[in-house]
Amino acid sequence: MRIRARKLFDERDVALVHANGVGVYIALYQVLHDTLSIAQLAGVAVLLAALHAAIWFACRRLSPNRALHWLGVAFTLVAAAVWLQFGGPWAVAIWATEGAVVFWTALNVERPWLRAGAWALFGMAAFRWAQSDIQQTTTAFQLLLNARAITGVYLTGLLYLAAWMATRREGLRRNADARERAALMVGASILTVIVMSTEIVSFWTLRTTSDDAYVAREMMLSASWVAYAAVVVVLGMRRKYAPIRYFAIALFGVALLKVFVVDLETLGGVYRIAGFLIVGLILLVVSFLYQRNAAAARVERQDQVTQ
Repeated sequence: MRIRARKLFDERDVALVHANGVGVYIALYQVLHDTLSIAQLAGVAVLLAALHAAIWFACRRLSPNRALHWLGVAFTLVAAAVWLQFGGPWAVAIWATEGAVVFWTALNVERPWLRAGAWALFGMAAFRWAQSDIQQTTTAFQLLLNARAITGVYLTGLLYLAAWMATRREGLRRNADARERAALMVGASILTVIVMSTEIVSFWTLRTTSDDAYVAREMMLSASWVAYAAVVVVLGMRRKYAPIRYFAIALFGVALLKVFVVDLETLGGVYRIAGFLIVGLILLVVSFLYQRNAAAARVERQDQVTQ
């Protein structure tokens, strides 16, 4: 294979690289799925991934940006092998991995249409993760050690990774789209809250025989939302990044609304007092930290003006 150093890939070249890599495996799967076992079919995907990784390694110096496309195909084939080996919910890993790789490639080759494709892949991964066959709670449920939680955490991690990649690129290019980074950060934060909430709900769903199961579930949901919002607002202040601070404030509002509208109707006695104390203490700490950081920011701005 020969790659010309000066010839740029256009949209057709990029589509052919990805379509050929994935298409070859699809064709092999159709021919061999009645002959080979699932583990062997997954092994075929890994072998093809190794081949594409070798192509990337051979071409990385001659044409670093274009070689990334073969590495992207390799990551996608590895994700396909994981899906085949471990089952349907792992399709989320395929779409999310391909989305992250396409996003990374788009940042390096500066192709806006590839970014749109990455967003579409992330959206497909989120949509697949939200399907009922993944979200259902079974009697074999284990907290965090289940396909829903693992794939949800994986998708969330890739969204954070994409935001980090955009941050690094933004440092190199002043005209980078900051709104895209903000959307990735907020989207990952929302998904984090959803993953936490579904795990809490599933945990208590299997304990409905307990008289306090509903009360404990609602208290744990409210406390986890407030605690996560507190962590996010502190990180937002330290990093001086407004979008996640605004998300944290909105989450605080939702949690407080839930406390007053839902929790107060179900909690009584000691539970009600404990709930108010926990939420109030967290809000007090966050308020103190917010005011302290705001004061420090004002002093810093004044120092810059006087210099």
